[in-house]
Amino acid sequence: MYNASWETMGGGEKYLCAMADVLARDPALSVLLLVDRPEVTVGSLRTFFGMALERVTLQHVNVRTQQEALDAADLAIIQTNWKPLRCRARRTAYILHVPYGPIGIASTCRRVLHGEFKEGLKDFVRSRLLAEARTASAAIVNSLFARDALLHHHAIPATCIQPAIDDFLRGIPKEKIILSVGRIFRGLYNDKRYDVMVDAFRTLCGRRPDHGWQYWITGSCGTDRASVEYLARLRRAAEGLPVVFHINPPYAFLTECYNRATLFWHAAGFGVDEQRSPERMEHFGMTTVEAMTARCVPVVYEGGGQREIVTAGSSGFFWTTRETLVQTTLQLMHDTALTARIGAGARAQAAGFSPARFAERVNTFFHELLADHHG
Repeated sequence: MYNASWETMGGGEKYLCAMADVLARDPALSVLLLVDRPEVTVGSLRTFFGMALERVTLQHVNVRTQQEALDAADLAIIQTNWKPLRCRARRTAYILHVPYGPIGIASTCRRVLHGEFKEGLKDFVRSRLLAEARTASAAIVNSLFARDALLHHHAIPATCIQPAIDDFLRGIPKEKIILSVGRIFRGLYNDKRYDVMVDAFRTLCGRRPDHGWQYWITGSCGTDRASVEYLARLRRAAEGLPVVFHINPPYAFLTECYNRATLFWHAAGFGVDEQRSPERMEHFGMTTVEAMTARCVPVVYEGGGQREIVTAGSSGFFWTTRETLVQTTLQLMHDTALTARIGAGARAQAAGFSPARFAERVNTFFHELLADHHG
């Protein structure tokens, strides 16, 4: 199993580790997790993602040893957002978390005209990745939204295996906390748009300065210059507000955040043309479901994979404008009965994304994929 971006430690990395954890429980399978960063260990993955990873072997690799390990496998599972890897494994499955929109001369020219030179060049490489995915043994996505986008734009018939979501409920009393969880970065793939939410919270504070609530921003942030500068801009934008940043928190503290928070905000996809740029939407929304297990009420941007997670009015609320986000939040702040009812509905709906259901889908899919060769 190979992942192309261990430095992010986001939802994609958790998804791959959860898949490795399930497959390794079968004594007939040997699971090798390839890692190209020395700071990533089995221990650090267990701590960060809160999973056992028993019988998973982690191997630190470089370009050469990575290729050798993939070529020797009965099944190579490759998770990548843009980088194709040609390998000679007996079976190859690509995990594609990004629901790419149209890629061609027109889209590349648009990127160049908008100053996205690096992304324009990457489009040529992405075309190779998508071509390889079409001829691989299988392609896997984590949402129906991503499945439909890849089939529509690139004729890739992917299988949807929605993520395993842990049950975070611990019975901790709720507090006046609005929570957002997700990777802190600016980029092509489902930017969480913390800037929009900080701005909305400032508006909310201006209208009800005595509300007594805090806004918690919790998530991983890389050490690259762009991510560090974006975090600094967010801190400046939040000056003077009751906004608390929790950066790269351990799993135990993340659990506490979900349980103490009453509301959950999410803004990925805001201002995006979903048909032209589906990759900029929320691809699934793992943190939304995690919050829902702890009875947080999701107030999330209506688009992308969030529609598979939330049912408006019974397990959460959608918004498409800052004003709707502010108004809905103010209503929930002052209607505790409504908040309790929607929180209970959120937890009930989140049960559909349990680790047991994920394990069943993973085992069924991969054992059928391997049956042709191994019987």
